Amino acid sequence: MKSIISGSVASLAVIFLFISCNKIDTTDLGSGLIPEIDNVNTFDTILPVTSDNFFSSEDSRKMIYSQAHGIGIIDNDAEFGTTSVHLYTAFAPSASHSYPFVKRDTVKIDSVVLSLAYSSQYGDSTSVQQFEVKEISRVFDFQDTAYTITNPDFPVEPEVIGSKAVTFYTLNDNVQYRNAKDTVNTANELRIRLDTAWARRFVAYDTTASGAYNNDSLFQTQFRGIEVRATEASTKKKGIAYFDLTQNERTRITFYCRVQVNGRTDTIAPYFVYKTRMPEASIVRRTPGGNYLANMSNGMPNDERIYMQGTPGAYATISIPGLSGIPNCVIHRAELIMEKSPSLEESSYPPPSKLFIEALSGDTVATIRNDFIFTNSSGGYDITSLGGSYAKDRYVFNLTRYVQSIVTKGYRNYTLKVSNPFVTTPNFTNSLDVITTDTIPLIINPQLGGGRVVLYGGGYTDTAKAMRMRIIYSKI
Repeated sequence: MKSIISGSVASLAVIFLFISCNKIDTTDLGSGLIPEIDNVNTFDTILPVTSDNFFSSEDSRKMIYSQAHGIGIIDNDAEFGTTSVHLYTAFAPSASHSYPFVKRDTVKIDSVVLSLAYSSQYGDSTSVQQFEVKEISRVFDFQDTAYTITNPDFPVEPEVIGSKAVTFYTLNDNVQYRNAKDTVNTANELRIRLDTAWARRFVAYDTTASGAYNNDSLFQTQFRGIEVRATEASTKKKGIAYFDLTQNERTRITFYCRVQVNGRTDTIAPYFVYKTRMPEASIVRRTPGGNYLANMSNGMPNDERIYMQGTPGAYATISIPGLSGIPNCVIHRAELIMEKSPSLEESSYPPPSKLFIEALSGDTVATIRNDFIFTNSSGGYDITSLGGSYAKDRYVFNLTRYVQSIVTKGYRNYTLKVSNPFVTTPNFTNSLDVITTDTIPLIINPQLGGGRVVLYGGGYTDTAKAMRMRIIYSKI
């Protein structure tokens, strides 16, 4: 792992800021940023930054049951290496303390289908991957609701109980099937046939005091759940598909059966569903490779290119030593600008819609002082104010208030962290530069395991494209 080298070039940067600057009267940073006051001269300047690549292989983040769970393999991405994602989930009868098969001794199982509600995908839509279903080992206590995303794989029974070759671009196609006496037309639903011999044991369970159908807890001691993963033998491993466990209309295990009722044959379709906060997990495996691995291991403290990857994976530290020691002035705008660099296979792996920026204080990760604004809206913070959205082949963070507090109050000039996390929980930094014990959980990239981009780093030789801090200011 590279060490974080901050360097001490503040004095040079200050000279650069206040001697090699350009007087401006207008700015392309947006309207309303510079006050319309007569005889106020505004200037802009560029400060260099130091950027370094890192990889986080261990991640304490936990899957959130309400978020889409991934299945798939990205094999040998020339820039980033290999990624695989697979899921585990429990199921329970749709109604507790009720025997679902009507009349046990007459049940004939015609078919059993695992269906998963398709949500989205990341990567090459022409991917074709073989999904396999196995039962979680019956001796494993699969009960936790908060497994980490890098948890070791759970033990499973050896038999494959279902499999299907999945062509990713068809996942949102319309599907028609028979459900007992009805014809169902649906879309965004992956259906995998399961072994009917495997399913026979569910007919034998009962509703007695110790029976599996007495309550959901007893049922889960008899059936822990399933694992679904793409196999290495898949035809084209270039994507990850995401599925919503909470959509019970389309995520379920359905038994299509015939039973005898009053001497007549009847069709039934009992089903098991995922219920809120039952055990589930999404597990992500990363093997860094390609240009990212080369840059991470190059021993340079200021990389020419920076690699961003969804959790767990690549992130960058950024230091701007020139911010320390700037004479008092009015900061109208301070932007950290990160330009996208062309990368291999980027047509298959588009850049994430946003990145997130935090401050590092030892082992503590904190919000950006003054520029992070908590909201109750979607996302949990004011992204319009802080920035970080992808537009015009770049990401731009607004650090105006943060820089102003360094200039006028002498507050800390932090090493910054920029990443594409699934979830982050920074400590809140108040306006007095106190990092509080309050943490703020934020979902940044809901596609766990997806999202990557290559950026020009602070060490890139073309300063017009290199990562940089642009400041618009007025002298006092």
